[in-house]
Amino acid sequence: MIDFYRVNNPARPPETVVVVAEDTEAGILLRWVPNTDLWHRASELENDYLFGDEGGTYEPISAEEAARLVRLVQPFDKRRIVAQRLLTKYKEQLPVEQRTNAEMGLSQFQGTGTLPH
Repeated sequence: MIDFYRVNNPARPPETVVVVAEDTEAGILLRWVPNTDLWHRASELENDYLFGDEGGTYEPISAEEAARLVRLVQPFDKRRIVAQRLLTKYKEQLPVEQRTNAEMGLSQFQGTGTLPH
């Protein structure tokens, strides 16, 4: 089962869109990364998700809302060192730690020409 969340963090501007999903069967948290067009295991967010270590709030959203929001997620800025490191980590992940939109159950909301409401 996949549960989707919009992440809000007081350290980020409110218009920043971060979408994550908990794969309850695999026991991992995944983050949408537009640079790769994939969902990646987001181990850097797991403690925040589980324990609130970084002050983030995880607002439950529907699959339809997740499909709409992933279009609004900004790519990582490759000029920043932190972004470079995260992207390198994501690209080196094993396939078991990555998912496509179809594998996340979002493909039925993509490419229809209209955004779900």
